[in-house]
Amino acid sequence: MNREKMLALQRDIAIELGASNNLETAFHSLLKHILSLKDIDVTAIYLRSKNGGFGLIAYEGDVPEDILKNIQHYPADSLQAKIVEEGKIRYMPPEEIAGTLKDKEYIKEMETVGIIPIKKGDGEVIASFVIASFNPEGIAEDTKIVLESIAVQIGNLILKIKSEDELKAREKELKEEKERTGECLDAAEFIFLLLDPEGNVTFSNRKTSEILGYSQEEIVGKNWIDNFIPSRYRKPVKQVLHDIVSGKGEFVQGYENPILNASNKEVVIEWHNSVMKNDKGEVTNIIASGIDVTGRNLAQKEIRKFKNIADRANYGSIIVDIDGNIKYINDYFANIHGYAPEEVIGKNISLFHSEDNLETACKFRDQLIEDSDYKHREIWHIHRDGTEFPMLMGAVVHKGEKENDHYIAATGIDITELKNTENALKKSEAKFRSYIDNAPDGIFVADENGDYIEVNKAACEITGFSKDELLAMNFIDITLPEDHERAIEAFESLVKTGHTDIDLGFVKNDGSKCIWNVAAVKLSNDRYLGFAKDITESKLMEEELIESKLFLNSIIESIKDGVSILDADLNIVRVNDAMNKWYAKNIPLEGKKCYEAYHDRDRPCTPCPIIRCMETGETERNIVPGLPDSEAQWFELLGYPLKDSTTGEITGTVEFVKDITDHKRAEEELAEARLHAREVSKTNLELKANLSHELRTPLGNIIGFSQLLHNDMYGKLNPKQQKHIQGIQKSAEQLMGLIDDILEISDVEAGKMELNIEMVSIGELLSDILKLLKPFAEDGNVEIITDIPEYIPAINVDKVKIKQAMYNLIINAIHFTPEGRNVHISMEYSSYDLRFEVNDSGIGISPAHLEELFRPFKEIYSEAGMKPHDSVLGLSLAKEYIELHGGEIEVESEPGAGNTYIFTIPIQSI
Repeated sequence: MNREKMLALQRDIAIELGASNNLETAFHSLLKHILSLKDIDVTAIYLRSKNGGFGLIAYEGDVPEDILKNIQHYPADSLQAKIVEEGKIRYMPPEEIAGTLKDKEYIKEMETVGIIPIKKGDGEVIASFVIASFNPEGIAEDTKIVLESIAVQIGNLILKIKSEDELKAREKELKEEKERTGECLDAAEFIFLLLDPEGNVTFSNRKTSEILGYSQEEIVGKNWIDNFIPSRYRKPVKQVLHDIVSGKGEFVQGYENPILNASNKEVVIEWHNSVMKNDKGEVTNIIASGIDVTGRNLAQKEIRKFKNIADRANYGSIIVDIDGNIKYINDYFANIHGYAPEEVIGKNISLFHSEDNLETACKFRDQLIEDSDYKHREIWHIHRDGTEFPMLMGAVVHKGEKENDHYIAATGIDITELKNTENALKKSEAKFRSYIDNAPDGIFVADENGDYIEVNKAACEITGFSKDELLAMNFIDITLPEDHERAIEAFESLVKTGHTDIDLGFVKNDGSKCIWNVAAVKLSNDRYLGFAKDITESKLMEEELIESKLFLNSIIESIKDGVSILDADLNIVRVNDAMNKWYAKNIPLEGKKCYEAYHDRDRPCTPCPIIRCMETGETERNIVPGLPDSEAQWFELLGYPLKDSTTGEITGTVEFVKDITDHKRAEEELAEARLHAREVSKTNLELKANLSHELRTPLGNIIGFSQLLHNDMYGKLNPKQQKHIQGIQKSAEQLMGLIDDILEISDVEAGKMELNIEMVSIGELLSDILKLLKPFAEDGNVEIITDIPEYIPAINVDKVKIKQAMYNLIINAIHFTPEGRNVHISMEYSSYDLRFEVNDSGIGISPAHLEELFRPFKEIYSEAGMKPHDSVLGLSLAKEYIELHGGEIEVESEPGAGNTYIFTIPIQSI
C-alpha cells in the first residue's frame, strides 16, 4: 500500500476512533479497516481483565471455530499474557506462542503473528493488538508502522472511554465538534480549477480570484505551478502531476500546500483533486478544488466532506430546520431509533419523542434559538418499538441571512449504559465507603496543599491520632524531619505526573518512629488519594538480609577455591572470582546453565553429579575436567545440597571447586615412574626370590638339626655347646624371617600380591597388636600411650597385611625409643579416610636420609651408631601394604626429636 493510501486510512481510523464511545463497536469497525492493509489476514484486540489476563473483545478475519474457541481468553500466567506484559512489540512465527494449537493446520499455514502491547502513559499494559498474516513474505515494514500508529490510537480510545471523567470529556468533545461543524457550514465557498496535463489553467472560479487577488482573465492560461506555487514546492508538485498524468500515481485527498496571492503572501489550501479521462483512458484535465484553511469560510465541498465523516461517525448527527423537519441524519442516529436514514429524512423530529418528552425537546430548541450558543442536555427518546432511552444531546443554531435559513445542528449519544452505570455507582457508594473504612491499610485523601481532608479508620490506628486530629494536619506534620525534603519532592511528582510510590519515615502520636510505603494517585487537581502500609518490620528484615548477603559475598570471595551456587534448574546464581578466572571464555557465568558455562554443552552431563546430589540429598565428590583451552584442566568438585529451612525442600546446590591439575599431572607422572620401577625391579626381585628359595631348604635343615641337637637327640651337650647351638638356631631363624620378607616384597613389587578384603575393626586389631608387643616394650622400659576415639567403625581392608603394617611401625618405634621414654599412638577417622600415627622418642633422622628410610636393606640408624633392628624390611613391607590399600605413608623427623610415622588409607571399598 502506498503512503497516500496509508495516510488516508490512518485519517479515517483516527476520525472513527475519535468519534467512538463504545469499545466493541468501534473495534469491530476499526478491524475491518485494518484488513484492507497489505499482508493482514486476521486481526484482534484483547483487553486486560482485573485478574491480569487478557480477553478477546473484537476480531475480524477468517478464523475456524475450534481455533476461535481457544483464543477467547489468556490467563495471567499464560505464555501469551507474559509476552504482552513484557511491553515489547513482537513479530514472530505462530508456533512460538500457539501452545497446544501449534499442530492445527490453520496455525501451520499461518506465517507471521504480531503482538503490539497497548500501554498507558506510565507504561502499564492495558490491552493487546494482535495481527496474523499468511503471506510467506511476512508483514511489510510500512504496514507495521501503520499498525503501531493505530495501536496508539486504540490506547487513547480505551483510556478515554474508561476514564472516570468520560461524561465531561464527551460533552467537551461534542461542543468542539459542533463548533467545527459550524465553521464548516459557515464556509460554503471553495477554489475550483481545471488544469490541462501540463498544469496550465483552463478554468478558475470566483473564489480562486478572491483568494489570489487576480482576475479570472489573469489566471486562465497561466501555468499554475510556475505562477502560483512557492518555489520550494514546485519540484515535488510537478513530480506528483507527472505521476498522475502518466498513470504511475494518484492524488492524496486532503493534503495541504500554500499558494502565492497578488501580494506575494502564502495562503494555505487543503486540496481535493481528481482527473478527467477520455475514452482511451488518457488524462485530459485535472480538477482541483481547495479550501482556504487559514481562517476563511469553508466551501460546500467541505460540507460534503463533513457529511461523509458524520455519516460514518459512531455518534448521532442530525440537522433540522427551525420547525424540526429533518434535513440530514446519519446512520447512528437513525439506527438507534430503529430506522434507516432514508425513512426519516423530511419528517419531523417529534417522531423520536413521546408526548411527555416532546415538550422538553421543544423547550431545549427555544432556548437554543434565544441564546444562540452551544448547549447540551439529557433528553429521553423513543424507539420505533416504543421503548424509551436517554440521549445526551448537544446542539447549536446556525443562522442564515434570512430567518428561514436558520437550522439546528445536533449530535447525540445513547447514554443508557452510562445511566445504568451511574445508578449502580450510587447504589454501591455506601458499600465502597464501607470497604474504605475497613481497609487494612491507611487511606489518606489530601488537597493540593497536602492538607488531609479525609482519612479512614486504619489511618487513625497506624498513626495513633484521631480522625479530627489528622484532618487538622498536613502530610508533612507526621513525616520524620530527615525525610521532609524527599516527601515534598514526592508530592510535587504526584501533582505533576499523577502518581508516586515511595518509602518514608513517619512519627506516631506516641513519638515512636515507623516506615510506611506510600502509593498515591491524583484524583483531580485538588484531590490526591494515598495508601499507606507499615513496612517497618519488612524494612528491618531487608536491611538484615542485605547485611547477610554482604557477609555471604565476603565469605565467598575470600575462598581461594572456586564457589558456584546453582538453583534447582541448574542455573548459575552466584560465582566467585576464582570461577570467573577459570571459565573466563564463558563469562558472564551467572544466569547460564552450569553445563553451558562449565562444559560447553547444550544439555546436562550424563551422569550429572549435581542432579544426583539434589535427588539424593547427599554430598557428591567427583573429579571433573575443565575447559579445553583453560590452564585448569582438572577440578575436584564437592557438591552440597541447599535446603529450604522451613520445608526441607532442596532448592539448589553449592559447589566447591578445587584446581587439581598439578596434582593430576603429578599422579600421572608418579604412575609412569612406578610402572617403570616395577618393570626394572621385577627381574631383580625374581632373582632375589630364586635365591631365597634356594636358601630356605638348607636353612630349614640347619634349624631342624639344631633343634635335634638342642633336644639332646644325639647325646647330651655341655652348656657351652648348648649356647652355641642356640646361637646357630636363632641366627638361622632370623635369616629365615629375612628370606620370608624378601619373598613378600618380591610378590608385592612383581604385582603378584592380592588383598583378602574383609570388614575389620581397626580398634580391635590395634588392641591385639599392643597385647602382643607389651612384653617387648616392658623389656626396654618403654611406655606405650594411645589416643584412640571410643568408636571407630569397621572398614574394608586386608586384615593380615594391615595388622603387619601396624605391627612393623609400632615395633620399630619401640626399638628406637630410649629406655624410660614413651611411644605415642593415635588414630583419626573421617568420612573419607583413616589416619594412623606412631611417634617414638628416639634420636630422629636427618632430612637427607628420609627418602632412604623405606628402601629395602637400607639401615639408616646403623650409620648413626644405633643397633640395627632384627628386620631391615619391616618399614618397606609396611609401606608396600599401605599403598596396596590405596593409602599413603610418610615420616616426619628431626635429629634429636624422634620420628613420627603417619599413614592414611581410604575407607571406601577397594
